[in-house]
Amino acid sequence: MPLEVVTIGATAFPPGAVDETYGILGRLSGRKGLRFSVDYFRKEQAMLHAELPEAVRGAGIDVLLVDQLSPAGSTVAEFLGLPFVTIANALPVNREPAVPPYFTGWLPGNSPWARWRNQLGNALLDRLTAPLLRDLQEQRQRFGLRLLRQKIEALSPLLQLAQLPAAFDCPRERLAPHFHYVGRLADPSGQEPLLRDRVPFPWEQLDGRPLLCASLGTLQNGLASNERAPGSPR
Repeated sequence: MPLEVVTIGATAFPPGAVDETYGILGRLSGRKGLRFSVDYFRKEQAMLHAELPEAVRGAGIDVLLVDQLSPAGSTVAEFLGLPFVTIANALPVNREPAVPPYFTGWLPGNSPWARWRNQLGNALLDRLTAPLLRDLQEQRQRFGLRLLRQKIEALSPLLQLAQLPAAFDCPRERLAPHFHYVGRLADPSGQEPLLRDRVPFPWEQLDGRPLLCASLGTLQNGLASNERAPGSPR
């Protein structure tokens, strides 16, 4: 069944603007990469708050599917009184004491040292991304919505889905009952245009030897070291 496409953000993000942004991000790392990402997401968030409500009303949308890293979508859903589903398109950002911040390469651990390290890493991330939360809270006030006490309150209270297989995630003990690992969200028929030329997985080569999963990332492949910049999706 064909989907109707409604364009928003044409003024804030004219054709080519997003590709240019990702090109710049692909050459940044560390705090520079994070600051650049925060500036970009602030602009995107402002556009969504300004244009998404009218677009949703005009299209007669009944349910919103919201990226976990885009709380503007859940805020608009609340403003319009619509149910919404949260989707973790990359790594789930749900926090737990034993789970390290998603932008690090740390191993999970439940020791006092590991939990303190994880808490410190999350506090640093909160400090560096504070402008995003401040903008969100100000918009919620303008919409007449309650302020968020914790970021987790921006996630759906109905259904949360993760494309990451559970086997690739850190061990978790405090996920909401309505959180589900579902794997890649794609047409099971394989008829999506981007999947028509995919190479079948060589299952016959699985003979018991150790397996290595290598991911090249998404937005920052331009880095020679292929390192992950804090706060950037992979």
